[in-house]
Amino acid sequence: METDDYEALPDWKPGCGYEVVDSDFDIIPVYHTDAINTDSWLMENPYVNEINEENPYGYTIEMNAAKAKEKGLANGDKVRLSSLEGASVEGVLATSEGVHAECVSVIGGHWGSKSKYMPRAFNKGVPVVHLIPGQTPDRLDHICSAFDQCVRVKIEKIA
Repeated sequence: METDDYEALPDWKPGCGYEVVDSDFDIIPVYHTDAINTDSWLMENPYVNEINEENPYGYTIEMNAAKAKEKGLANGDKVRLSSLEGASVEGVLATSEGVHAECVSVIGGHWGSKSKYMPRAFNKGVPVVHLIPGQTPDRLDHICSAFDQCVRVKIEKIA
């Protein structure tokens, strides 16, 4: 077992995508859960889906309002998030004061179901986990087997 980076006490270390290597890719996508959604497996539930559809942040990409304005984006814009590795996801922008200026956030994270067996959940939400490159050894913490999900993306208006 590799223990070169083992430290007995917690210590912060930057992840793979922490440093900005291209100024166009200055946003970190994150996901969270709220009081209604426990991750994303409840999307097919008709009651949860109805609440998400009524929630102005339910199936959107949430971004800091000042940062959105700085980038020429507005609430309701259709946007694309693209990673340095070429992966991309699309969604509708919702501006908010509740998100850090260096991040965009979505509820869930692995939504965007393509399963025909989940008709209510089909193609809803923004699957930001699709932006994470493959599971290479540099993304793996060899002590606890945690997977580094930090990536940098650029955001652009598409409609």
